[in-house]
Amino acid sequence: MFEKFFFTEKRIQQISKKERYDPTLIEKLIYAFELLGKLAEKDIRFIFKGGTSMILILKGKFSRLSVDLDIILLDESVNLPQIFNELIKEAPFTRWVEDIRQKQNREYLRHYKFYYESVINKREEPVLIDILFLSKNPYIKTINKIISVDFLKVEEDINIFLPSFEDLFADKLTAFAPQTIGIQYHKGKSTEIIKQLFDLGKLFHHINDLDLLKKSYKNLSDIEALLRGYKPDFKKFLEDSFLTAFLICQLDFRDSISDARTKELKDGIRRIKNFVKDGKYSLLSAKEDASKIAFVISILRNDLSIDIKNFIAENLQTPFLLHKPLKRWKILNKLRKISPSSFYLWQIIEEWEESERHRNDAKF
Repeated sequence: MFEKFFFTEKRIQQISKKERYDPTLIEKLIYAFELLGKLAEKDIRFIFKGGTSMILILKGKFSRLSVDLDIILLDESVNLPQIFNELIKEAPFTRWVEDIRQKQNREYLRHYKFYYESVINKREEPVLIDILFLSKNPYIKTINKIISVDFLKVEEDINIFLPSFEDLFADKLTAFAPQTIGIQYHKGKSTEIIKQLFDLGKLFHHINDLDLLKKSYKNLSDIEALLRGYKPDFKKFLEDSFLTAFLICQLDFRDSISDARTKELKDGIRRIKNFVKDGKYSLLSAKEDASKIAFVISILRNDLSIDIKNFIAENLQTPFLLHKPLKRWKILNKLRKISPSSFYLWQIIEEWEESERHRNDAKF
C-alpha cells in the first residue's frame, strides 16, 4: 500500500524528526496501516475502530500516536488463517501468530501478531491486531474513508469503514470503566486506561448527536458485558466511568482520595507522555478531559436533551462561573482557579444531578 521508500530507515528517521515522534513508533505505525490496507484488499467485511482509527477520523488534528489495530469482523464465513497465510507470502510481513490469552473468550475476541524486520531496532517486531467477531454491526452509524496519513504516501486508494464520532466516543467510554467492563485496574495497563481518557477528550469536541451516542453505548456496553460475564447494566457501567473521571479530577488536591486506583491513574498519566506529540500531557490536561467525560455521562444517565455542540461553543470558551461552590463534590472547588471551564462543567453536572434526584424523590 505504501511506497517502499517509507519502509527505509532514512525515511522513517526523517518522518520521526519532522513529526516529533519516536522512530520506533513511526515504523510500527507504517506497518500497522500496511497490514490494515492488505486486509481491506482481501474483500472481507470489517470495521476499523480503536485509537489508531482516530488518526483517520481526526485527520491532521490528532496528537497521540497509536500503533495497534482493532477491528470488528462481520464476515462469519471468512477463513482467517488462509487469509493471513496469503498476507505472509507478500512483503513486508514475515510471520503471524495468534496471541492466546488466559480467560479469553475466543468465540468473540481473538488477538494476533504480525511480525516484520525492524530497520530501526534491528530485530523482529510485531504489529498487534485485535479482532472482535460479531454477526451484526454494533454501531449506529459508520463512515467510509480512504486510508490516508498526512506524512505517508499510498500507491493506491483503499477505502475502510469506521465508526462515527459518536459511536467511537461510546466505544471508548465502555473501555474507560476500569472496575466493570473496561480496561481493568491492577493489570499493568495504566497507560491504556489513560489513552481512553485522552481520546475521549479529543472526541468530545466532535460529538453532535447525543441520542445516537446513547443508543451506541447501550449496544456496545451490552457486548462488553457479555464478553466479561456481567449482566447488562447501562447505569452501573456509566457510574464506573463517572467515578474514574472524578478520581482523576481530584488527584493531588488536599484531602483527596489516595489509594491503589489513584496511584495507577497517576502512573498512566505520567506514562502516556511517551505516546503524545512532544510529550505534552499534564495532570491538569487529564483533569480537563475527565471533566468533559463526566459531563457527557451526566447527560446520558439523566436522559437529557441539549444541543451539545452549541453548548460547548457558547459556554466552554468563556464560561460563566456561578458563584456558589460545589456541595456534592466539594473537593473539586479547587478546579475554579486552575481550570475554570472544568469547574463550570462540574457546576452544571451538580445542577443536573440534583434536579434528577428531586424528580425521583417526587415520584414517591
